[in-house]
Amino acid sequence: MICPKCNHEIIEGAKYCGKCGYALETEEKTYTPDEIDDEATEIAHVIPDFAKQAVEAPKAVVNAHKAVVNAPVTVKTKKPFCFASVLFFLYPLIYIINDIINNTVMKYQFNGTLKGISIFEIIKSSILEYFQFEFYSITSVLLFIAFVVLAILLFAKHSGFLLPVALIPVLLINSVVCIYELINLFKESGFIFRNLPEYWLYAVWLIAIALFLLTDLLCTLLLVVMSFVTALKKPRKGFMKLSFLPGILYFVSTAIYTVVRIVMIFKNSMYGIPLWVPQWLVALAYLLLGIWLYKVSGTYGSAQNKTEK
Repeated sequence: MICPKCNHEIIEGAKYCGKCGYALETEEKTYTPDEIDDEATEIAHVIPDFAKQAVEAPKAVVNAHKAVVNAPVTVKTKKPFCFASVLFFLYPLIYIINDIINNTVMKYQFNGTLKGISIFEIIKSSILEYFQFEFYSITSVLLFIAFVVLAILLFAKHSGFLLPVALIPVLLINSVVCIYELINLFKESGFIFRNLPEYWLYAVWLIAIALFLLTDLLCTLLLVVMSFVTALKKPRKGFMKLSFLPGILYFVSTAIYTVVRIVMIFKNSMYGIPLWVPQWLVALAYLLLGIWLYKVSGTYGSAQNKTEK
């Protein structure tokens, strides 16, 4: 093959001359009418497929997004530990110890000395004196059992329907004690107003006891309602703020009761220790239980909101 420009012999099929660099002309491919028709037919079949894919691709993306959004959300509700469980479990022991100390102080105030009296005799007499009143002994034992069951449920972080079920016996026991004590207070009020010189002080004392009993009943009832709402797992944040109310009310009523008790002891109108520790223990337990119910309901509430979104 000869270069048309410099007449140099070049290799067959080369595109450029090796000597002068002249671009050799290449033979253009020609198509017959039948080949053109075949190419056009093939292109006509391919174009609709591309068009269909271009239309359906965005729809597939939208459907995939909807599937992700509408997929059920699994939210793990990690519940905090309820410290009220410890207090409810310790209540029977604290109550017995407080009762023994109170009886010891009363014996000292009556006799002026504890010489010749051993601690075992004090414990024995306290237990015997306590169980002489059959009503108080039965209700106290039942309350101890109810508090221990409640402590076990709270220790296990149980927030289902067993929690209000465990609180109902506490409510029933408090109701019976409240009615019994109010009847006795009503009977004693007539004697006090007729015979005692400082009747106003005893009247305040009776009012403080009645207020405490009614508050105890109201607080237990509120805790039953709030625990039931929590068990339904459909809490409302505004409503669940009432969970703090039982503990606060119990603290206030216990403080009033304690102040009146201190005044009575100071005026030698009453014997015993000024602070009744079990009441403060229950007040703190009710407050901690209310806080725990509020936190647990908040956990369920956040889970519900995430599911709705």
